[in-house]
Amino acid sequence: MIRICGHSVQDLTHADFFEIRKTLAQLVGLEFEQMLGCGGFQKWEGNGNTDPLVVFIGRKDSEVTMLLPSEAMFSGYRIRGVIDQIPSENPLKHTISLIAENLITSGISDMRVFFEPRFTPG
Repeated sequence: MIRICGHSVQDLTHADFFEIRKTLAQLVGLEFEQMLGCGGFQKWEGNGNTDPLVVFIGRKDSEVTMLLPSEAMFSGYRIRGVIDQIPSENPLKHTISLIAENLITSGISDMRVFFEPRFTPG
């Protein structure tokens, strides 16, 4: 499980978090499976892509990471800008929208956003 802690708290399975990042990467022209940590070897930073979503999409899900308020806000607005491109039948579209609002509100409130892996007993 991944917990996103900002203005609000959202719990996602690792599979859902992976699919959300993959969906967003496709919308901004990144080949998700080619990226480091997602099956490939291309680095997230320094590949010429300056899209604000890179700081959100390139997040590791195996360690605690953080977004600064400005990064959270810009990522949230960018998600909001592309969300209409996600098919309405995508079961994660609503969750992605909630994440965008959490990021935006956190940024406006000058709050850092933390991504925390959580162990859930099987």
